[in-house]
Amino acid sequence: MRARAVATLILTSATAAADLPRAHDGLYLRLSLGVAAQQSSFAFADQPTGGAMHRASGVGAAYAAALGGTVARGLVVAGEVSSRGVEAPDTVPGRGSPLAARATSASSLLAVVDWYQWPARGVHLLGGAGVGTVSVELASDAAGDDPRSRAGTAWMFGAGVERFVSDRWSLGVVARFDACLAPDDSGEEGRAGPRFHAAARAATLALSGTLH
Repeated sequence: MRARAVATLILTSATAAADLPRAHDGLYLRLSLGVAAQQSSFAFADQPTGGAMHRASGVGAAYAAALGGTVARGLVVAGEVSSRGVEAPDTVPGRGSPLAARATSASSLLAVVDWYQWPARGVHLLGGAGVGTVSVELASDAAGDDPRSRAGTAWMFGAGVERFVSDRWSLGVVARFDACLAPDDSGEEGRAGPRFHAAARAATLALSGTLH
């Protein structure tokens, strides 16, 4: 009888432990891959006088990787690198200028906060700020020319939902908005106007895998 009682107690405890919800805590690693609808705007000093900002938009690939840790229940602080690129975007040239883009991209290095507000449902909110780069490859550039790029301020916010597929890994989707503003350098000595002023905005939907 005593052995049976002990076996029953062990089995009951194991079943109860298995029924407990998995917690998001400890080390945090998130990898995501998806598609982004991105619009970039840019201007150059060598465009004709009176030319306006050019705009290039399209859909391309996006990825992000974040690494950090849990600082409070359900609250993560991490560093993230992300990138979005569009090949052969639709271009609206600025007034009086024939310049057009054949590729645009934007990348960001951000400090990110990810908050699992409803952990039982796997719902989380995320946001971040840091530095970013906007790059433009002009259709008029010779083959092999490096894209023209400017660095500036970047930020992001989004939301996602995940489901555990093992003790530590979960899979889900993340929807986010990224922006980067790269100001001109008209203050540089010897330049009458901005060499390159650019901005990029992107809405992304991605699949994510998270170790947390």
